[in-house]
Amino acid sequence: MERRTVDSRPARPESAIAPFTAQEWEALCRAPIIAFLVVAGTGGEIRRQETEAFGRLLARQVLSLRGDLITRVMRGTLIRRDALIAETTAAKVDPGAILQATRAALDARLSAREARAFKLALVGLGKAVAESSGRRGLLGFFRGGIDHRKKVALARLARHLGLVPQQ
Repeated sequence: MERRTVDSRPARPESAIAPFTAQEWEALCRAPIIAFLVVAGTGGEIRRQETEAFGRLLARQVLSLRGDLITRVMRGTLIRRDALIAETTAAKVDPGAILQATRAALDARLSAREARAFKLALVGLGKAVAESSGRRGLLGFFRGGIDHRKKVALARLARHLGLVPQQ
């Protein structure tokens, strides 16, 4: 029987995701989506404009990040962005569980330095989402800063990834 990903596409050959298992790779590809949903969702429903802005942020990440793994994951997430968002929200997955699976996979398969770089890239993506959604205030004037709810979401994201101690 042919292996398939969550969205029913044929799974990548093992060499494309080494050293990760297919399940770990899926968690890695969902992690940027979870970072987006956790931060953008603090204000209620996520609008189409926010999803499109997230796509642009992912594209910038692909172009600017250093590291083969981070680039491959972000590229894979960008290509499947809409499907991953739809699946993740429809399945009502636990964001903490996905982030903890991501953390476990990174910690088990990479050096501490590589794992930390990947985790920081995810938090950086979440911060970029928070900053982009806070740019307009009353009548479209610049409001600046990140609101408190998004700061709490970013802290939760960092905690799940093991970047700060659990409370």
